[in-house]
Order: sequence, then C-alpha cells, then structure tokens
Amino acid sequence: MSLVSFNPFAILVATVVAFALGAVWYGALFADAWLRLNGVAHKSAAEQEQMKADAPRAYGVSFICYGIMASSLTVLADYVVLDTVTQAVKLALLIFGGFVGPVGLIANFYSDRPIGAWLLDGGYQLLYLLLMSIIVVLWM
Repeated sequence: MSLVSFNPFAILVATVVAFALGAVWYGALFADAWLRLNGVAHKSAAEQEQMKADAPRAYGVSFICYGIMASSLTVLADYVVLDTVTQAVKLALLIFGGFVGPVGLIANFYSDRPIGAWLLDGGYQLLYLLLMSIIVVLWM
C-alpha cells in the first residue's frame, strides 16, 4: 500500500478559498436572504449581538472543517488517481450529490427551515467542493 501524496500548500489554498467564498456568499451576495431564511431578522437585538459575539468561534470551527475536507478530498483524489479538471468536477459532484446535499437536506427538514435555506447553503457547498476538488487534484 502506498502513502498518499499530500501537497500541504494545495490543502491550505483550498481551505482559504472555501472560507473566503463563504465570506462573499453569506456576506456581499446573500446576507439578507440568509438572515431572512434562518429567522435571524426576527431575533431581538440582544440575540443578534450574541450571535455576533459567537461568530469567531464558528469561523474557527469552519476553517478547521474546510481543512479536513480539503485533506479528505486529497486522499480520495489520490486513491482513485484523479488528475484532470473533469475528474475533479466529477469527484465534487459525487461528494455533494451523494453525501453533502442529502445530509444537509435531512438536517434542513428536521430543523424546520424553509427549503430556500437548504438551496442557499447547498449552492455554497457545491461551489466550494468544486473549487476545493479542482485545487487539490491539479496540485497533487
């Protein structure tokens, strides 16, 4: 059995890209929609301030999780010997369609959120998985 070839720089870049995309996605592009779909707009000022105070912890956890995902994508891509953009896209679509999308949809229904919340989150997840996969596959 051979060892997986890791490119730490590719994993770091993929992690930063996913994190930065989240800032743009949930900030500049869809902040109002996210607030409305997740019921944040109806929370009291004190509750909203508490959410802001808790944000750094959520950002830290998110960054670590993106790093874990980028590392896992690297292992999968190396294991099945992927080396083209087309193959990277297929990997991302498989991961999203087979795991991330369905798990998110299940959680969405159990948390009684509108389907638009899942569509917003799912769009972001699909996009960052595509970008992460392309980065780690091309830089292995």
